[in-house]
Amino acid sequence: MNYLVIYPGRFHIFHLGHKAVYDYLVNKYQPLGGSVYIATSDIQAPITSPFSYDDKVAMLTKMGIPASHILKVANPYSIAEYADNLPDADDTVLIFAVGAKDQQLVKDANGKVIQRPRFNFNPTRTGEPQKVQPLPEKLTQCRPVADNVAYVDVVPTQNFKVRGVDATSASEIRKMYLKGNDQDRNQIITDLYGAPDPHLRDIFDKKLGVTERAQGFIKEARASRHPGAVIILEKMLHLERMALTEGKVDQDIMEGVVETVDVDAIHAEALREHLLSNPPLYEGRDDFQAVRKFLSSQPTSSPIVGKSYLYKSVQATPIANYINIAQFSNEHKLVRLDGRFAYFNINGTIKRFPETGTLSGDALSQIYFFKSSKESEHFNTLLRLKFPEYAQKSKTLDDQDVAEGEVVSFPGKPIPPDLDRARKLAHDLIDAAHNGKGDPTQLTADIRQQLQRMGYRVRGVGRGIELVNARYGFTQLIKDFDYLEEKRIK
Repeated sequence: MNYLVIYPGRFHIFHLGHKAVYDYLVNKYQPLGGSVYIATSDIQAPITSPFSYDDKVAMLTKMGIPASHILKVANPYSIAEYADNLPDADDTVLIFAVGAKDQQLVKDANGKVIQRPRFNFNPTRTGEPQKVQPLPEKLTQCRPVADNVAYVDVVPTQNFKVRGVDATSASEIRKMYLKGNDQDRNQIITDLYGAPDPHLRDIFDKKLGVTERAQGFIKEARASRHPGAVIILEKMLHLERMALTEGKVDQDIMEGVVETVDVDAIHAEALREHLLSNPPLYEGRDDFQAVRKFLSSQPTSSPIVGKSYLYKSVQATPIANYINIAQFSNEHKLVRLDGRFAYFNINGTIKRFPETGTLSGDALSQIYFFKSSKESEHFNTLLRLKFPEYAQKSKTLDDQDVAEGEVVSFPGKPIPPDLDRARKLAHDLIDAAHNGKGDPTQLTADIRQQLQRMGYRVRGVGRGIELVNARYGFTQLIKDFDYLEEKRIK
């Protein structure tokens, strides 16, 4: 069995602690025939991720890491980044490395989490094991990457000093560099890379200079609280969030891997919340008052439980000149009203709206109930005429077989807690029956046994199946990989 060892990360800055991890991995796995690589992306953001891929290669090679062992990838933590390019995936174990410090849960003095463990080994929301698992004591117990699984080796953290001070993170070194004078900066380069390299000094000055200007803007935004500054700040923070997740948010990453968050980003996010929740930013704006008055003054039917309505939710953001409308295309029966929420019967399933509740801060939110499509469209027309400069986006809530919104169970009959997993198994059952993957007879029997242990029974319906959980009084028809009907047994 071959061992492909990947040390993934953002590496802004690549420092002696990172180099110690790489050396540890080489000493551990090369004698076993393993190959060790450092993987990083080219994603940049001004505060937490200022360096390009080429900048990082310059740092790594200066520390003696061969350029041939540095990989440029879109997402360093994605199994597919490496498995898809392996000719011998059936005979290769993929191992991710993480420093012990990055695998810790860290909280501030108030108990707020400022760092989560980089890799999450807990089961997924559907009860499935994570694709990334702890490295077993015996490497012979590892499965090949062809099985879409990888392992994590937690490596001891190596302490080191920069300018005679203990350094524990890249963000601390960036701050130290920005605060230092010319002599201090040369010393930092020397401590990290062995000499005051002019090329690295130029990279640090240019890229961290951008960081310094960005931090200056944040201070000005805090002082001015000007609406325009908030918009620019929001764009900056979007870049930071994208960089902290290596630019890609998907199930494979967000469930199994949690990117370590720099303190810089937390400070910036706290500032954003402060600015967006500060009423003086908006109360003085004429358009804010105009939108609020318009939304609150528009007539809407007084909803009566048991009657059918066209539901509409409007969220307007005056500071961004944006209006979002979510609405029904057909009338549905209102079964309950609870404060700001309305509960409708959609194709036999009770759904709660609005899906995300009421927004605050920079957004105005209002819900309406219309008795006819004419009334609903008249409202949309008025909104466009009243605020023509606003970008308006609409989505239909009930144009799918199962509408959007939160699923709400009938009284006394909660939704089965393992429903998502049962649906996935039902899909696998259809796939086995119709596409013949593996041994369809054996696979079908195995899936049916799993569903039975979870309290479900299934029966074939055309090219689909009916999923039944009698304990919870629940049935769902799953056909051609779509949820076509979800109802309750009466």
